[in-house]
Amino acid sequence: MARALRPLARPALVVWGKHDPYIPVSYAERQREVFPSAKVIVLEQSGHWPFADDPGAVAQAVLPFLRGQLRR
Repeated sequence: MARALRPLARPALVVWGKHDPYIPVSYAERQREVFPSAKVIVLEQSGHWPFADDPGAVAQAVLPFLRGQLRR
């Protein structure tokens, strides 16, 4: 699937919790294997559910990203 998605060059934002007990934070950067221009944000105080652990930090990451997409 990665080979099919990579050429699409779609904007992507990866928000990852540093303390995710299920999926290691190293997988955050690996998202660039499929989405080369992805912006990766690792939240230091979050686990598997950053939106629940630190909704303010998620909003600070997601809202500017979405605003930028609207300007495109």
